[in-house]
Amino acid sequence: MQDLKLLQLGYEIETCKRLLNFITDENVHLKIRLSAVLKDNFEKNMLEEMDNYLSKFVAQDELINLLKNDISKIEKQLWGKIHEDGEIMKDIYLGLRLLQSNILTTVGLFIKLSEDFNNFLSERLVMTT
Repeated sequence: MQDLKLLQLGYEIETCKRLLNFITDENVHLKIRLSAVLKDNFEKNMLEEMDNYLSKFVAQDELINLLKNDISKIEKQLWGKIHEDGEIMKDIYLGLRLLQSNILTTVGLFIKLSEDFNNFLSERLVMTT
């Protein structure tokens, strides 16, 4: 039974990593899109808002890095407990649940940010053409 618990926790940790990697990749694409718009359709009246979005994308990167560090800590705890006494401590499980909750919140915030940015571009680019 202990092996199944370890496999499950390992699976959940890998799922967290994949979600964060996905958000990281999408955030890169949004920054590339922002850059392309500034190159091709630079309008001074958009500059402040574009800078605001860039700040939000950078903040998103920082949050993702913090969550990735949390994953590393949980993995180290897990491996330490396995090698130490073979028991999975409840604090590891609770830490993973908290991490998953934080990741889901981050995913929701990222989806909202992405939607807002795309709506902003759609509205502004339609208005300028």
